[in-house]
Amino acid sequence: MKIIMSVLFSLFIVNAVYAGEVLELIVEYNNGEISIGSYNMVSGKIDELVDGEHRLSLLDSKGNEIYSTNFDIPLYIDVPPDPMTGESYQIRVSKSVAVLRVPFFQDIKAIQIGPRYFDFRFIPFASPIPAPNTEVIYGSCSGSSCFDLLFVSDGYSDMNQFKTDAQTIANFFGTIEPYKSNLDRVKITRVDNTTSLGCYNNCSGIQRLICCDSNKVFSAVSGLNYDEILVITNMNEYGGSGYVDGSNCTDKSTYAVTFRDTSYYAREVAVHETGHSFGGLWDEYEYGSDGSGDGPNCVHDSTCAKWKGVAGTGCYAGCSYNGMYRPTNNSCLMRTLTPDGGYNFCPVCKNRIDNKLKSCFSSSCTPNCANKECGDDGCGGSCGGCSNVPADYCLNSTTLRDYNGTSSCQNYKCVYNYTDKTCTDGCANGKCQSCTPNCTN
Repeated sequence: MKIIMSVLFSLFIVNAVYAGEVLELIVEYNNGEISIGSYNMVSGKIDELVDGEHRLSLLDSKGNEIYSTNFDIPLYIDVPPDPMTGESYQIRVSKSVAVLRVPFFQDIKAIQIGPRYFDFRFIPFASPIPAPNTEVIYGSCSGSSCFDLLFVSDGYSDMNQFKTDAQTIANFFGTIEPYKSNLDRVKITRVDNTTSLGCYNNCSGIQRLICCDSNKVFSAVSGLNYDEILVITNMNEYGGSGYVDGSNCTDKSTYAVTFRDTSYYAREVAVHETGHSFGGLWDEYEYGSDGSGDGPNCVHDSTCAKWKGVAGTGCYAGCSYNGMYRPTNNSCLMRTLTPDGGYNFCPVCKNRIDNKLKSCFSSSCTPNCANKECGDDGCGGSCGGCSNVPADYCLNSTTLRDYNGTSSCQNYKCVYNYTDKTCTDGCANGKCQSCTPNCTN
């Protein structure tokens, strides 16, 4: 059910101009109802346009659309495979969250998801939380050319233990293709979060399914640059989860969860569940139920034409839903935590994740500063500032105004602020002549 809403913005929503900053929206889904839980001002990349079910528009005071994007809300969560039998499946959730990062415009008056409007005063500003300690624990990539993976702690009182667990899992990621071949473009950052993320096992009555409070997860990383999140929760009992989708690199709405016991499959669960949340991969074992559609690595076509010719692949019955086929027999972490031939993804899954990784690199993001004097370039960079006051033309000498030394970026245009004084001197060649105080056009 597609429920739609808008949120009215008033001029008082911010008391400063956020040149080049990004509006982060927490869109909540609850049993078919959609609402905006909170907003925040952050920096970083804006979301890419995707072919999503829902459409969000930013409107100005005249109701004109100044920006729009499509988005999806992840509604399926993966149950990790039973370590003894391999049994697993996905369940549909009744509550979920989508995180959207869109450009901020000074003249936003409404956020629209369909025709309904709600007063912005009822939408809370996300109160800043103390910035957690962060440390890069794998990779040396810097700037916007990286795949940024965050390892976020939950429930740890001994942060040294979290550091050890996170490092062990990070090192394991570095041995798995295609991460291994992209080490110069992969960066894993440990986030020493000390607030509860509301994680618990026996979610939906399934002992090994760990669910967390998505609002708390995304609040813990608000303002940090990331392409994917892995929550490592301080539980020794086997379990995990992964929100399934991963429609594009800048989709901020999915994350994976693993328990902490690295001596008993925590590393493997982390990679498997991230395969779901980031790669959008399907399970290569059977749920024993019917389903529609095909996945990147599961098809109904008994000839497996989708990956025909890909080295190391075949066509094997059994992949997620009844009547589907997978690329390899037993050689993929999406089928088993102990694949034949060592820890690896099958060739089809490798290619899928490799393409997703490359979509995170700066080469896939083209900065756009067309018709922009200032603000963000859509790739995490800037189109410039407003420090140089233009004096390209002069009005009548008595209407030249006194520049007060401040400026702002509004709708990607520089706005220069003046005092109530006017200049009395003349101008020549489009520039002010000598006058006191300093004059501009």
